[in-house]
Amino acid sequence: MKPLKPFRQSNDAAAHAVLVTPVGTPVVSDPNPYAGVKYDLSGGDVDRSPAFDPTFDLHRKHILFISVGIRGHTTPLLRIAEDMVRRGCNVSFATHDSGKEWVQRTGARFVSAGAFPISAEVLRDKLQAITRDASNFRGILNMFNDIYIPTAQPMFDALFPVVSLDPPDLVVVDIATIGGHDLVHKLGLPYLVNSPSILFDIGGTPSYVPAWGTGFSIHMSLWNRCMNLLFPRLLSVALTPPFMQLQLTPYRSQHDMFKGARVLVNTAVGLEYPRPLSPLVELVGPIIPLDAFNESASDAALPPLVTQWMVGDDGLHGVIYVCLGSLSYIDAWQAQAIVEGLSNPNDPAYRVLWTLPNDQRGALPQALPPTFRIKVMSSTFPHLRLLAHSSVKLVISHCGMVSAQEALVFGKPILCLPFLVDQPDVAARVVDAGAGLVLDKTHFTAEEVRQKALVLLRNASYARNAARVGAALRSAGGIERVTDIIASTLQFGTHHLTPVDLKLPWHKVVMLDVWAVYAALFCSSVVFMRIVGILIMQGFIMPGTPETAKVKARRGRAADGVGKGNLTVEQKRRICEKHRSTPKITQKDLCRWAMLEFQLSKAPTQPTMSNILKHEHLFRESVGGAAFDLSRKTIRPTKFNHFDQALANWVLERHNKVNLTGDAIKEKGRELSAQMGLEGKLAFSNGWLSSFKQRHGFKKLGMPKVSSINNNPMAMNLIDPTSAAALITPVMDFKLPDELTSVHIKELTQHYALKDIFTMDETGLFFRISPHAFADHDNLEVHFAQESKLTVALTVNADASEMLEPFIVGDVYPPKDWRSQSAEKLGFNYVHNAKSKMTVFIFQNWLRDLNARMQFAQRSILLLIDNAPSHIVVGLELSNVRLIVFPPTMGLKAQPMHCGITTAFKCRYRMKHLAHAIDRNEEGSADIYSVKQLQAMQWISEAWREVPKEVVINCWRKANFVAAYHGEPVTNVEVLEKSTEDDLWSMLYCLQLGGVINIKELLNSRGENDVHKQLNEEFFDEPREAMDEFKALDNALSVSQAVADVTGEDGVGGGHVGGEALPTLQEHLDAFRTVIRCLETSAPDPDEAQSLAEVLQFLKKKQLGLRLNRASTTTFTL
Repeated sequence: MKPLKPFRQSNDAAAHAVLVTPVGTPVVSDPNPYAGVKYDLSGGDVDRSPAFDPTFDLHRKHILFISVGIRGHTTPLLRIAEDMVRRGCNVSFATHDSGKEWVQRTGARFVSAGAFPISAEVLRDKLQAITRDASNFRGILNMFNDIYIPTAQPMFDALFPVVSLDPPDLVVVDIATIGGHDLVHKLGLPYLVNSPSILFDIGGTPSYVPAWGTGFSIHMSLWNRCMNLLFPRLLSVALTPPFMQLQLTPYRSQHDMFKGARVLVNTAVGLEYPRPLSPLVELVGPIIPLDAFNESASDAALPPLVTQWMVGDDGLHGVIYVCLGSLSYIDAWQAQAIVEGLSNPNDPAYRVLWTLPNDQRGALPQALPPTFRIKVMSSTFPHLRLLAHSSVKLVISHCGMVSAQEALVFGKPILCLPFLVDQPDVAARVVDAGAGLVLDKTHFTAEEVRQKALVLLRNASYARNAARVGAALRSAGGIERVTDIIASTLQFGTHHLTPVDLKLPWHKVVMLDVWAVYAALFCSSVVFMRIVGILIMQGFIMPGTPETAKVKARRGRAADGVGKGNLTVEQKRRICEKHRSTPKITQKDLCRWAMLEFQLSKAPTQPTMSNILKHEHLFRESVGGAAFDLSRKTIRPTKFNHFDQALANWVLERHNKVNLTGDAIKEKGRELSAQMGLEGKLAFSNGWLSSFKQRHGFKKLGMPKVSSINNNPMAMNLIDPTSAAALITPVMDFKLPDELTSVHIKELTQHYALKDIFTMDETGLFFRISPHAFADHDNLEVHFAQESKLTVALTVNADASEMLEPFIVGDVYPPKDWRSQSAEKLGFNYVHNAKSKMTVFIFQNWLRDLNARMQFAQRSILLLIDNAPSHIVVGLELSNVRLIVFPPTMGLKAQPMHCGITTAFKCRYRMKHLAHAIDRNEEGSADIYSVKQLQAMQWISEAWREVPKEVVINCWRKANFVAAYHGEPVTNVEVLEKSTEDDLWSMLYCLQLGGVINIKELLNSRGENDVHKQLNEEFFDEPREAMDEFKALDNALSVSQAVADVTGEDGVGGGHVGGEALPTLQEHLDAFRTVIRCLETSAPDPDEAQSLAEVLQFLKKKQLGLRLNRASTTTFTL
């Protein structure tokens, strides 16, 4: 294979003179205007690529081309791909199935983007409507909305699994292939953009240059210049809603569109107007195969009959070539005018060759003059060879960028008949270059066609100007230039080309800080002069009186526990644990398992097993390891459960600080009973004390002898040798110093697998708070004091493979039958006390339950917790959990939860709450933020499951405690969470709160951090009873009703298609809300859960898009 040669700039003065010749100036050239033309950029574009290394091996690089399956967009990329294949590169080409044959001719590997999502009939109808529309602005919008945008999502879905499995080294994407742009942005792939159009920048075109889509000449009138300034901004605003519905960045600037990618524009100065350019923009000229310029092969490439007809011997003057493209649909009156204008018997006779798609032949007149020949357009027709033929004197073209450049490169003047999108822009540039004339598609006559054709044929300056522009286009480099850019991008990237103004802070770009200094100096001088004047007039100045300020704060905390049965309590707990770890096991199988596991003489009955599982919470709350008598068969519930838990919590708190005697416990019991109104109802005897200590596992209540909880080795010798835990590998006795640091923790984590390193942290949640409360900064304390709050304990391991059910503390008694539900079925654990706070009693029960779960699973784990008031663990005998308590000196960021996991969880909960509020607002409810506690807890469970594993792992990496995670945090995760926060902002926008609420305060409110009971805080009140908080969600609406709402069977809609009513925007929103609610409250099979989640995510995105659309048309809040 011939090695790739670096691009060489030429100092050829003649080539330079060709480029700088003013438009309209006659150019004297030799008979062959293309002889000796070199591919350089002198006088035109400047090569901004780094110096190309000839030893760089391009063969090993995989290059992927992506284009929508429309001929005008695929043709340049197909030619580049064919050249890269010819050079021996590994090339793939992704397009719709309709372009498979095109790709195969190039030799590249075809990658299917699926079938073109619009049928041929529908596409023809849409293109006909766009072609006939007199407004080019409306035509552009319809082209995007009806053709380009509908192809984006299907193409993305088809290519994402293929490209993500085998990512290429470089992607070259067509400018209009929206799905391709989204794909490379999502996967973070390096890529180039190819633009087969004029120089296009929707937000950065200088105001003195005609903007893309306007069709204006450089010689604009005052009115045209006014519209030129407004046009791109109107286009950007009009395209924003459809792009936001796809969750894409709206086109506001080139940087928004291409994210810093290099853009290859298939034009050059000469046809394009000179202007300042970004280093990322390359004018590479037309993409035409090099062998097309081999004139000796021109005649040989044409069919013999075509060549014979074109040359002829009948004295005719040459050939007029008519080609109006494959997307433009010509009307019968237009075809008739062209035929009549080119066949006037009084004019010199020319042969006319007309190529057009087969489905457009019906527009031509039935009887054609004998000088006319019709050729059906096909991919195999030698179009370039025909244009290169010397017999062709004039081209009548629709002025698609590719077709117009091909005509100009071969020096043919053009009679322009533009129809849609950028064709009027190309026609205007051809006319400004003096290489052609233009017809208005809405009204032209046969006489106008005749007159303009004669001018172009008789006036040699048009042909000379066309040759001059063609030489400028060829000198831009074409395919060879693109090949060099691809190689340099693979070798050096594009970061060095990014303009400085995109890297600097915006205030430095606009010189805001400099102007602020000037303004401050001016104001200071004015004030100084005024003070001097006062001093001169009065001779003194009254000193001001300083003022002072005051700060206030608050804190608070509470507890829970009990059981019953025939098997021992420990055996029942292990049965419940087996059922929890194997959700699909039947009760009969569980009976057989219990008989074998506990060596029983006969299996428990099925009703017994059902009763055990029904009261699972009792056995879970009774776990205590060696502190309890494992042989007992009943758990006696106390008559005054709230008092019992309050006293137990007091004992646990003081046991960590002082020696406790039985008399001290009884004295505190008498004090609590009096404060709770239970005086005289309890006899604080020695028997009561013994039962109390046995019930809570208090064997010895002296001061702990261990100086640091981190040095308290797990009591592996306390495990029953006959139990399953005896098979577990003992926890390594790794001693830690009293002054604990992150280095010591990292050394300890090296002895554990990532799945066995856990962290737990509590966070508060105002689960029904209105976002308006966060905007009222002066009364935040008042709002927070009135809000209902839940404390949520979240637990996850280092590789995010286990995200334990949220442990929720509330202030409401749950229904008795509801408490019997398992945590796996509910998605969370729930306990209660008067202040919804974590207490020592609750924490130790949770910790014993975790130890029991690990014991059953035969695992030894490491648990990292912070130094909170309720995290008292001295005296606990944990066989399978080793604790590390962060000292206060390590700061908040020591806890992986504080590095972003808690924020990610709260963000997803707030999104669910706000979506619910939007639903209620659309239903006309008064209190839209009101929500039942049961619904809130279900949202907590769902939000926790939706936290991405990548976010969890990234936060562990930030905490820097796990030796296996080293290096900087992954930035893609930050982008992912930023996208989620953007969705949260969109919901606030729908509620007219965009820009009013600080999202950081919404996700990390200071008022939610008070979640631990303090040592000096007492809970005398019992949890409140509010049965309404635990009512099941309304699931009365059926899916059939939802479908009926969507289809609008009530006959009221926003329009009619085929006699049926179209739903209004409000009816669309009602239908989405109903269907989403039905699906969310359904109970899917576990195998279908993932599919249901994807469907819900899709529906919610569509719903949010509709809501944003409605919000943007009503009230816009900054």
